[in-house]
Amino acid sequence: MCEADVWLHNGTLHVGHEQGALNNDRTFESLYINPILNVLTRQNPPSSAFLTSRTYNGVFDTSAGQTLYLFVDVKTDGATTWP
Repeated sequence: MCEADVWLHNGTLHVGHEQGALNNDRTFESLYINPILNVLTRQNPPSSAFLTSRTYNGVFDTSAGQTLYLFVDVKTDGATTWP
């Protein structure tokens, strides 16, 4: 389970518990989305000498079917932030 506090600023979602913690390096994409996608890519290689067919695994190596929950706490106005 993961939880992220996100703030919309200039069209980008930034991560921080407080506005004072925000900076251009702490984006939702760089801290959460890209790392999760990288794990999924490694867990589900398109081909391998060890595979006979494509795999569809989750993020956890020892429990491939385990669900990952990512809770997003939107700190800025929801109607503006959601799109």
